[in-house]
Amino acid sequence: MAHADTDPTNPPPLRSGCLGLIVNDDAEILVVRPTYNNPEGYYQLPGGAAGEGEKPWAAVAREVREETGLHLTPLRLLVLDWIEAKPDGRAAGQNLVFWCGRIPGGTPITLPEPAPGEEQPELDDYRWVRATDLDGVCAPFQARRIRAALQARIHGTVAELIRGHDAYAQL
Repeated sequence: MAHADTDPTNPPPLRSGCLGLIVNDDAEILVVRPTYNNPEGYYQLPGGAAGEGEKPWAAVAREVREETGLHLTPLRLLVLDWIEAKPDGRAAGQNLVFWCGRIPGGTPITLPEPAPGEEQPELDDYRWVRATDLDGVCAPFQARRIRAALQARIHGTVAELIRGHDAYAQL
């Protein structure tokens, strides 16, 4: 049966952000600060967009390695957070948060160097933050997303969100 409202040969664009939740022995969360589109200087979970045809599990492992130097394998999905399309033309997307594990305190974190021809790196800082201190360090929707990921990890569930809020409460 054909669907008149969709064309499977020309689907709408969809961006998949793949983020890693990593904690240390003190239950602090690793967050990084991007230098782009970030006038407030907020921090976020390490990660980035999956490439065309790239599996989300591979994308989060690659992005975490590129952004932190950590070679971690995602252990399970914690959050699916829907982000609407932007007025500037950026596609709607889903941000997937994966549990990437606990690492010992003092594990070295290596931020990326600037790309060839660029003066500024993609990230300029990282820090370890307690869940109670996320507000003000992260954008409000990012803080909600991280807290939902922590709860999903504890309860063995997957949180379904829209910009950090319960998806089903918004229907």
